[in-house]
Amino acid sequence: MHGKMKILNKIKVCLFILTVVSVTQSFGQEMKYESSFFGGKIYQEDRISINEAVKLSKSIADANEYFRMASIYKTVGYTAGVAGLVATGISIGQEDLNPFILGLGLGGVAMNFLLVHKSNKALKDGVKDYNAHYDNANSLNFNPEIRIVGDQKGIGFLLSF
Repeated sequence: MHGKMKILNKIKVCLFILTVVSVTQSFGQEMKYESSFFGGKIYQEDRISINEAVKLSKSIADANEYFRMASIYKTVGYTAGVAGLVATGISIGQEDLNPFILGLGLGGVAMNFLLVHKSNKALKDGVKDYNAHYDNANSLNFNPEIRIVGDQKGIGFLLSF
C-alpha cells in the first residue's frame, strides 16, 4: 500500500510539472511581418494567411480590425486591378481608342496599387498591435520557476511565480 502511494505521488508531481510547462508554452506567439514587392507576408513560425491572422487575433480588437481591413483592402484592390487591366486591354484592342475606357482601366490599376499598399500598412500595424498585446501580457511576469529543494525531511519542488 505504501509503495502505491509513492507511485501516485510521483505521478501527481509529473502531471503538475507538465501542466505548468504547458501553461507557460501556451501563451500567444509573436507574429512577424515581412514586406516584399508583391505584398506583405505574416509569419508565426510558418507563413500564415490574413484569414488565419484574423482568427488568431479575435481576442485583440485593434489587431483584429487591422487584419480584417487588410483583407478587405487587398480583395478590393486586386478586383479593381483585374477589372482595370481588362478595361485597358479592351480599349487598346479596339480599332478606335476609347479614352474613357482607357482612363477607367488605368484608374483601376492605380487603385490596385494604392489599396494593396494600404493593405500592407494595415497588416504591419496589425502585427505590431498583436505583438504589443502579448508583450504586455508577458510583462505581467507570469514566469513560474521550479526549483528542487531539500532538507532533513526530504526532497521537494518549490514553485514560485
